[in-house]
Amino acid sequence: EYMGESESKETVSERAGDPELVVFGKPINLLPLLYDTPLVISTCLKNLYDQEAWLDEGLFRISGTHQSIAQLCDAWNAGNCSVRKTEEVHNVTGFLKRFFQSLPESILTNNLYNDFMTVTKQTQDREEQQKRLQLLVSKLPEVNKSVLKRMLYFLCITCAHSHVNKMTAVNLGQTMGPTMLTCRNSVSHLGSSVGLMIVLIKEFDAIFGVYNYLPYEANILEISTVDKSLSPIQLKPVPEKP
Repeated sequence: EYMGESESKETVSERAGDPELVVFGKPINLLPLLYDTPLVISTCLKNLYDQEAWLDEGLFRISGTHQSIAQLCDAWNAGNCSVRKTEEVHNVTGFLKRFFQSLPESILTNNLYNDFMTVTKQTQDREEQQKRLQLLVSKLPEVNKSVLKRMLYFLCITCAHSHVNKMTAVNLGQTMGPTMLTCRNSVSHLGSSVGLMIVLIKEFDAIFGVYNYLPYEANILEISTVDKSLSPIQLKPVPEKP
């Protein structure tokens, strides 16, 4: 049974108010993990994989229901760490975006933030961009690196189905760059974050140096419609980690 949808012996009321359980606004390295990724992110991605959310038009662009997203936020901060299997996908992506917007520090970290944001401005050479981003990614803390990798992988799948969902790399860059990569309340690098996200999606394999990669959230899937011109990843089911 997937950890994000398991029930604890404690009730939500017993756990509510415990600062250790608060998810929103907490540094990413202090969040409870499932393997190497914050549980909140793994749970949302598992839900989106299971629902084949990349087939929904406007994924990550269309807003979910404000009330439903707020209820998810309140539930997680009260220790109810789950997302209903039938939750509307735009609510799940809206909740995920709200989480990233609440982080006190960009997942790119304060130390590397400016270096990431200037890559696409300093060079337009594709190989040089890849090399610089490879180096910067290697310097990220392991949790940040895992979050970036798993999120980008799902965005790659979403982009590969843009003929269905209308979410090209450019559209995803415009939607998720400012949401996922920038510092909270910062407007100084919004444009740069869009360009950076587009490059990260298009050059995912080269930057992360992974082929035939499949995150554990997607272990039950076999996806045959990935655009190989975008990403050479061959998606096949793999055994779930113990």
